[in-house]
Amino acid sequence: MTDRMDGYLWHFTNDEKTQFWSVGTSQCYFSYECKNEFMPPRLINNTGANITLPEKLPNDIFAHHSILASGIIDARANYYHSRPKYPYHIMLLILDGTLLYRTESGKGGADKGTIITIPAGSVFEESVRKKCRVLWLHLRPSPEWNGAFGKKIGFSQSRNIADIEAVMDIMRREIYAEKRSILFLNNIVAVFAELVKREFFETGSDRLETCLEKTAMEICGNPQENWRRSTVAKALNVGEWDIDNHFKKRHSKTFAKFVLSARMEKAAKLLAENSLTNTEIAKLTGYADRSSLSKAFKKYYGKSLKNYPDILAGKAE
Repeated sequence: MTDRMDGYLWHFTNDEKTQFWSVGTSQCYFSYECKNEFMPPRLINNTGANITLPEKLPNDIFAHHSILASGIIDARANYYHSRPKYPYHIMLLILDGTLLYRTESGKGGADKGTIITIPAGSVFEESVRKKCRVLWLHLRPSPEWNGAFGKKIGFSQSRNIADIEAVMDIMRREIYAEKRSILFLNNIVAVFAELVKREFFETGSDRLETCLEKTAMEICGNPQENWRRSTVAKALNVGEWDIDNHFKKRHSKTFAKFVLSARMEKAAKLLAENSLTNTEIAKLTGYADRSSLSKAFKKYYGKSLKNYPDILAGKAE
């Protein structure tokens, strides 16, 4: 049920899930896809409830980084959420206050700077005595995230909380801006995702990782080159699987898809500058001709070369 009770804006209870949303608790979603089936529609973008959901973007930018949903909740006294066995991983970063929790192995409190990793299929209860501000992410189970989450609920201290908060604030302002730049959002969301990954994966910890990250930078700088996984593997004297494994862990995509995203992002940037022909852009992004670029671009972004500059400028297609 979702009827209002004294002290609560809404609550929901069934055999698997319970949530009590206390008065004063606010929520800021980072993408339209974040909207869940339990939140009463009447409260979304209602100034009295302070639960904000942005307009839908032309494409789900967060999905490129295996982020299914994310946002910030500023929970107030008596907030309670019993999480059932969700089919995705959940990460909670405590930004302020204390989050009380209960798991199958015990209970306790998590303070500012604590990261809680909840693997898919885990039961987790959380509540707030006074107030608590939390960044939350739902992450698609995948090779890059499965290793970070393991099979048990984990607790650790953030190494990048200040950077994450700074980038998060910039990202949130752009997401809710009247005229949003898709190109800017692509870049800032990529930085946000990278900072989150750095909470779990060391960078430059060995020669192979250092070499592959250098290769990734070269791909982004020169996407027009004939990048092949087999060539990189041979040059570094490693297996092609090692190449894909690294790119999945660090960039949430295979080597081939990383090359594709680098080409598409450069194409979008050049289109936004509006100073080159599509044939010239094709050559600068590794495509034989305009037709090849057009097909790849439409498949990747869901938008044509002709209409994409208008999308970037915030105009309707």
